[in-house]
Amino acid sequence: SMACASAAGVAALWWECLRSRSPGANVTSRMVTDAMLKAVRSDVFAPDVAAADRGAGLIQAPPTP
Repeated sequence: SMACASAAGVAALWWECLRSRSPGANVTSRMVTDAMLKAVRSDVFAPDVAAADRGAGLIQAPPTP
């Protein structure tokens, strides 16, 4: 499935974004996960789409500087 590759790519973008915001900081996978979950959008689905069919929502890459 392409979902795995897409999620890994967005995680790498978040990792780099967090690292550039805090130079010298030790970025952890938990920090990346938290940032990704805060950026998830669920307002892009029709109201009748069941939660089981949409999961947490649509993954979002970090904003570009």
